[in-house]
Amino acid sequence: MYIDCRGKTGGKIHTGKAGIDERNLWQEFYSSYVATYLERDIHELIAADSITFTKFLKAVAARTGEMLNYKNIAGDVGVSEPTIKNWISILSRTGIILCLIDKKTYLRENLLALPIQYI
Repeated sequence: MYIDCRGKTGGKIHTGKAGIDERNLWQEFYSSYVATYLERDIHELIAADSITFTKFLKAVAARTGEMLNYKNIAGDVGVSEPTIKNWISILSRTGIILCLIDKKTYLRENLLALPIQYI
């Protein structure tokens, strides 16, 4: 089985086998991508096992487009807030996520910068 994203239909998955579920192929593709990312790109940067970091990636992906709340993610993953901040900065530096700043005006006309994450 192989994934060919350069096919005639542009971006479609072509397996060469009839009857294979596209959803399973995409799940296999992304799980392989995450495994490669963990093993090659950031293995030295994170001080955790791959299961914990994968749990972190899922928690961050579930919050795409929301205000970034380190405490909630830390609670879901079971690690400290400084660890989550470090991991978010690693994802940002490696181009996996993009954190935008949403500036809201609060009382006394102070600006508070709240990042919004996008994967």
